[in-house]
Amino acid sequence: MEWQSAVPIPALAKRSKDPDWERKQRLREYRVASRGEKRNRKADEKKQRKLNATLLRRMTSNPDKYTKNA
Repeated sequence: MEWQSAVPIPALAKRSKDPDWERKQRLREYRVASRGEKRNRKADEKKQRKLNATLLRRMTSNPDKYTKNA
């Protein structure tokens, strides 16, 4: 896979003769943004799973500790 910068190409940059350049640029920016969102969502889900596992282990090891004041 070829490396791509997340920085958009400036409007004053030298453009090719491609008539679909702007459309391709918009699609590329959308792909980059959606990739970042997916990465963040996956990281958040992983953190949540880790927290849930930790809480489950703590509560099952000594349940009276967590229910006596409830």
